[in-house]
Amino acid sequence: MTRRARAATLLLAWAGLAGCAPPGEPDDEHDEHAEHAEHAEHAEHAEHAQSTTWVRVAQATDASLLELPARIVASPDSHAHLDAPLQGTVVSASVRTGDRVEIGDPIVELRIPAVLEAAAVLAGTSKQIGSHKARRERLEELRAAGLVGATEVFDVDTGLGRLSAERRLALATLAAVGVDASERGEVLVRGTVVLTAPVAGVVAQLDAIPGEVVEPGEKLARILGQGPARIEVAFGTGHPERSPQFAGATLEFEGLDGSRVTLAATPVATAVEPGLGRVLAWYETAEAIELPDGVRGRVQVRSGDASLLEVPRAALRLLEGRAWVGRRPQGDGPPEMIEVQVLRSVGSSALIHSEALAVDDEIAADASTVLMIGRDPESLGGGHSH
Repeated sequence: MTRRARAATLLLAWAGLAGCAPPGEPDDEHDEHAEHAEHAEHAEHAEHAQSTTWVRVAQATDASLLELPARIVASPDSHAHLDAPLQGTVVSASVRTGDRVEIGDPIVELRIPAVLEAAAVLAGTSKQIGSHKARRERLEELRAAGLVGATEVFDVDTGLGRLSAERRLALATLAAVGVDASERGEVLVRGTVVLTAPVAGVVAQLDAIPGEVVEPGEKLARILGQGPARIEVAFGTGHPERSPQFAGATLEFEGLDGSRVTLAATPVATAVEPGLGRVLAWYETAEAIELPDGVRGRVQVRSGDASLLEVPRAALRLLEGRAWVGRRPQGDGPPEMIEVQVLRSVGSSALIHSEALAVDDEIAADASTVLMIGRDPESLGGGHSH
């Protein structure tokens, strides 16, 4: 064997030995890499858990989450407008703005020509109708004796019909201004009509200037009173009869005037407000009470349901129409996904319903962790539903 051949043989033999590894060495190396990756993963979770901002779940106390806009809707007879019934002239006003009045108190005195004419017609036609009836009876007797014909009786009937029509028109005119037929003599003597308060309350507006001519329907005064009332509540989200936020809750109205009224347990009726889409509900008061119409305020919702909780709005992760929070795990690892039902959110707070969460549970509130919940739901635990 030449020197060159012998060198090539030794080189090939060395290369073969170098390419062979002792049995089991690749498996040891793989185990070492797997163990290192596992330690790195735990270290990553531990580091992420330390950098996560955790907040505690609390019982709902934020007033903005537990209040709803509302207003008092009193019965129609709790307030009234006093309008000019016919054309006339203002003679005087018996009250001033801010005066308290009772039903029947004088408010405005008017001189109405049509009313004076109607009173005069009633006074005159009463005697004329009586004489016409007496004459008709006498003519009927004469007609039976053959002394008069049917023409005379017909003429009396015609006159009687005309007088009756005038009387009915006069009675309607007096009724339009609230004057009884028995008061026609007083109207003729006085020459004016006094408009009185139809409800008890306070004169909130008065537009009656002496000497001013007013037209039919022109507003003269506005009186604000009190009466049986209902409370109109506006529900931005949720339905008062189906949402867990209101199940078994006590609703109390607090008006801007300082009034406080507890509402009945269930609404009288509900409807969806066109355009805004919010649910309106009308409640009777728990106890019968008279209230002023139109007073605005808020309804406070008081509930002892432990599943109604308050969380930061930033802790919610919306995913495909559902809401989730990440609860802090017992040991190392990613946050545990908990599905919740968002009932209402105002500002930085949210009112949620969840059977899986409890007061003092810690949930993630930093953006990086919350966003991670949405990206990789399977790696964050099996999850719980609300």
